[in-house]
Amino acid sequence: MFKSRKSKTTAITQPQTSAPSTELSALIEKLQKNADKVEKNSYEIEQNLNKDVSKINEGKQPLYQDDTNKRILASLELLNSLEDDAVNTKRLQHPQAEMIEKDMRQLREKVMKLKEDH
Repeated sequence: MFKSRKSKTTAITQPQTSAPSTELSALIEKLQKNADKVEKNSYEIEQNLNKDVSKINEGKQPLYQDDTNKRILASLELLNSLEDDAVNTKRLQHPQAEMIEKDMRQLREKVMKLKEDH
């Protein structure tokens, strides 16, 4: 009554990751890692500034001035790299490239404000 069908096999191939896709993934990972470092530095800078202000108010010498200065400079260096990477996300056509650039600008503004306060 029913004829048996011969099954056709089709080869399923995995899509090859293109070089730009791999490059973009690595770039995003690097961006996130460095942005996290800048965020961590800015948090520690804020903490150190608050401790130093307390010491100054007590008439004592600030304790974290050198460490704070080093963290600010390290953050600014990371931000230079982050801004270059943010531009590359646009070149590689990341869908959120503009938001990434905006976030990098905000991070820079935050660090520059901390530098002023220092």
